[in-house]
Amino acid sequence: MTILTSPTLAQLEDSGTATEYSIQIQRAVQYLVSHYNSSLGLIYESEDTGVSWLKNEYPDFNLHYSQIYWLYSDNLFSSLALAPWAPEIAANISRTIASYHVPPSGVFEAVNGSVIGANKAANNIIIKRTSTYAILIRIQNGSLTGADWYYAGEATYRALSFYNEGHAQIAANWLNHVFDMWNGTCLADDGTKPAPTPLNGAPTDANYCDQFKIGLALFAAKVLNINYTQIPSMEHFLWTAQNELGGIRSLTQNGIPLGTANCESTSLALLQFNSVLIQKLRDQQLSTQSTVASAQSTTVAPNSPTMLIIDSVIAMVVMIASIIAYWKQTGKTRNST
Repeated sequence: MTILTSPTLAQLEDSGTATEYSIQIQRAVQYLVSHYNSSLGLIYESEDTGVSWLKNEYPDFNLHYSQIYWLYSDNLFSSLALAPWAPEIAANISRTIASYHVPPSGVFEAVNGSVIGANKAANNIIIKRTSTYAILIRIQNGSLTGADWYYAGEATYRALSFYNEGHAQIAANWLNHVFDMWNGTCLADDGTKPAPTPLNGAPTDANYCDQFKIGLALFAAKVLNINYTQIPSMEHFLWTAQNELGGIRSLTQNGIPLGTANCESTSLALLQFNSVLIQKLRDQQLSTQSTVASAQSTTVAPNSPTMLIIDSVIAMVVMIASIIAYWKQTGKTRNST
């Protein structure tokens, strides 16, 4: 098996991903590979030695983070992030995910070219559990939340989904909104504000900043080919959260990285360097955009003023619908507490 467990600087140069963060990229790849369980064909969640927060949802759940394997989002992201550096591990992870025949998550697949549906509440489902490990999925199949516009992660997935669907201008509008949240150390969305009640016993990120959102936004900017002025600051801050093992710490507060690293944050930090994936999404978007334009009118060019107006109107309608749904949902939550 050929595994580039730690890409050399020459390999980074050849792949076109050599940056001032080349050393950090090497260490992040090594972090993910070192957490790969070849017997299960998956990467575990984190080296954190504590009992998982899933115990809040499943009282008899006593496994540690290093015994937990998420088919998605963690391993979906890691299979894409490792493709340039450890292709056989990446392929093994993809085969393992496919072998469980689980439905799509309804959101995470946007990073791989899928169009996602309406934003719904997430549920954590145990696919397999033994005394030493558990395999799970996090699937959005609950009630409508309409939270897309208020949370950087959800808004970025929505931007990618619109892009995959051929609506580049709508995608840019949503991603612009995400980058406008950047305050120098955080994508300050509603997730950083006190929440009425955490969902499903999951740890709330209220008053904390999620690092995975930064990596996800940087990947989306690469896909949409938008050179935001915030990018250098976001990249620098993202890599300052790398720990001694090479992983990206999942949380920060007041600009200070906290706690342990995890698979999701580290994979998303690397995703922006998968040039093959980025080109695939760009090619798909151009093809889909042409199809959409042809279906609407044979005389309207994809990037004409008319198409941009149409896309802007669609974006406004979607945004308003999302806000109304979110207000209804948060109103119910507050009234029940």
